[in-house]
Amino acid sequence: MLGAFVLALAVLAAAAAVVAPASAATRPSVTLANDANHDGVFSQTENVAKNATYPWTVTYQVVLSAGTTAHTVAAVSDSMGSSMTSSQSPSCASVIGATIPANGSLTCYFDVTLTGPSSTPLVDTVTFDWDSRGGDTATASSEVDFPSLSLQKSSTTTVVTSVNQVVPYSYLVTNTGTSTVTGISLSDNNVDAAPSCPATSLAPGGSMTCTASHTVTAAEDAAGQVSNTATVSSNEAADVQSSLSIPVEILAVGGTFVVGDLTVGPVANAVGESVNFWGAQWWKNNSLSGGTGPAAFKGFEDSTATPSCGMNWTTDPGNSTPPPSTIPQYMAIIVASTVTKSGPAISGDILHVVIVKTNPGYAGNPGHAGTGTIVSVVC
Repeated sequence: MLGAFVLALAVLAAAAAVVAPASAATRPSVTLANDANHDGVFSQTENVAKNATYPWTVTYQVVLSAGTTAHTVAAVSDSMGSSMTSSQSPSCASVIGATIPANGSLTCYFDVTLTGPSSTPLVDTVTFDWDSRGGDTATASSEVDFPSLSLQKSSTTTVVTSVNQVVPYSYLVTNTGTSTVTGISLSDNNVDAAPSCPATSLAPGGSMTCTASHTVTAAEDAAGQVSNTATVSSNEAADVQSSLSIPVEILAVGGTFVVGDLTVGPVANAVGESVNFWGAQWWKNNSLSGGTGPAAFKGFEDSTATPSCGMNWTTDPGNSTPPPSTIPQYMAIIVASTVTKSGPAISGDILHVVIVKTNPGYAGNPGHAGTGTIVSVVC
């Protein structure tokens, strides 16, 4: 009976030895960190540097810990397909075959070259094989993020009509990167006060709208446009700029140039259309829904009133009233549906008024055509 009891104790002791956790402590472990921002500090998750230019090299640090028994490095590889070499020593490729003593560790490095930013976080996984390999493996991962912002500036004002007009601006700031961006600030080089924003940080995919305004100056009115540039900055993402130019409604001296409505086409699609508003061949170059214009009309009407939609105008034939010798860079122009001649007088209607960015080459002589591109619609 006593023999059976001793035998049972022996069996239990053997079983306990099989399941003892001490053997688990002998398995090595691996950790992985990266220095994506090139500050010399390795972290499991890092952003690429704020002003990273590609190709961009990320150095990874691998720490292999042996546990309570010595182990030999059989292989080290990563999911990005790196050669496991690095400018920082020792490279992970150079430690293959090295033995890590019991309770010791080994640190090595490898580089991964990025050809451009990613729209998703870049997760690299390293695999460490030891001794006879087989099931003797351990893995660890490290993440690289790509901070990025976009900026879109806009205004509900499409044409400036007077000095001291207040132009409102909106700025859409969006986090287009893969990590939260902090310390966001917005500046504009031509506003009455610094833009106001509802937040200073944005999570990936988040956006906010900032606002500001500008009062038009006499110098801007004379120059023919109001222009400015906004810049969004942050702690992590590279600065981004967005510019906007709004034309000023300027009339030619002594009258207004005219173009045909069929040449312009539907006013909703007029922006970007090229026009010929002055020249000896005006009547050939401009089509009107009310019929062909008279050959005597060269494109300039000499009414003194500021044109507005629904009005009519009357002028002398040809260039009896000379047009200006020079014209501004941006200019208001009449879109007419009819131009007719009755005796010495030529008259027409005002279907629309548009702003045109004028091209070089104009002269008051109708032999030098006046041309340009529609940039906005007044009415």
